Amino acid sequence: MAYDDDDDVRSIMSSVSHLSTTSDYDEGGLDLETPLLQAISDIEAKRSEARARGLESLADLLSRYVYPEEVLSSRLGDLMDVLRKAAKSADHMAKTFHIITLLHLQPVVEDMEAYYEQLRNRCEDSMLDPSLDTEPRSQMAVTLAIMSFVSELHGDDIEEQMELLSDVFTDDDQEASLIAICIEAWSLLLIKLSSHDACKVAHKLSHFFHRIIGETGTDRNVLFAAARALVLLNDAQLEAHEVPAEGMDDVARVFQAYAKESNKGKSKKDLKEQRLKFRQLLEGIETGRCPSTRLALGHSETVVLDSWSEYMILDNVRAVLRGGMQHHLRHNQVVRDLLGLGPVQLVPQALSREDKANLKAIREDNRLNRQADRRAARSDKWDDGF
Repeated sequence: MAYDDDDDVRSIMSSVSHLSTTSDYDEGGLDLETPLLQAISDIEAKRSEARARGLESLADLLSRYVYPEEVLSSRLGDLMDVLRKAAKSADHMAKTFHIITLLHLQPVVEDMEAYYEQLRNRCEDSMLDPSLDTEPRSQMAVTLAIMSFVSELHGDDIEEQMELLSDVFTDDDQEASLIAICIEAWSLLLIKLSSHDACKVAHKLSHFFHRIIGETGTDRNVLFAAARALVLLNDAQLEAHEVPAEGMDDVARVFQAYAKESNKGKSKKDLKEQRLKFRQLLEGIETGRCPSTRLALGHSETVVLDSWSEYMILDNVRAVLRGGMQHHLRHNQVVRDLLGLGPVQLVPQALSREDKANLKAIREDNRLNRQADRRAARSDKWDDGF
């Protein structure tokens, strides 16, 4: 990712007196404790309607605001107690674990480590339970992936979680929506593996992804999730100077077909989004490059995504935060750290013309350097006989 906090950029930013940064955002002094206590009270109520209202209110608060750590930490024990009880109801299970996922993206993420083992066991058991509806099982997959991703887990522990997810998405009897979500969750965890370990995984599952991409009638969400997983695996193999699995030409033809599809039965918006996605994926497997996307976060802050792993992180976090994504990208240090965005910028005053010119020059140099590195990596790959 290209962003404003590499060494040269940090030097410029620190020299600008009117640009202050902090990791503690206070939401402008809003009273966030009172609605939190009300939500907890509603979730404790005996009536199902009140519990549903409390869960909805709590999810809305956590997605819209970045809670001060001291406020959330002081109430975390009570909060987890009521959520544990609410999760016993099949009607409230999905919403409850969506809230638990949101908590892993709040400043209390370190405090949530104390609950990791019991939450992981619950997610694993429920995700594999065929008697449950698809919605709670899908939410369990998302929760398992997010809390494992933000934790200190690495190596064998991550591969264990990935194997559980693959047990679900390789089962043809599962609902398409569950398969797609499990593939997306699996792909997120793939990012935490080293290139060597990712290549081992690629040898096991590349052919599976090739198969479902090539099958006629594959659900579009499953197809897109499998396509992104395959591009991530392909990227890891190129990074490790390994030859990608055979059949990528066939995959490219499928991507090309979806990138050019014209279907009167689909809305123009959906077709435009589909074509863009598959054009990017096609470029990924043909050139090994990830198309860059620029995100304007406000306050003169712009972020450029230029790797598949960054896209994967962003999309998974967006699916959890929903409408609050932009706010958290600007003000939530936990979310910013996941994407390497540096400290939160609090003062929204613009940089001087000279500083802007310097930053623009540095970003351009970074872009050219990345291109040169990629060309050198591709050249080395072929020089080594691959």
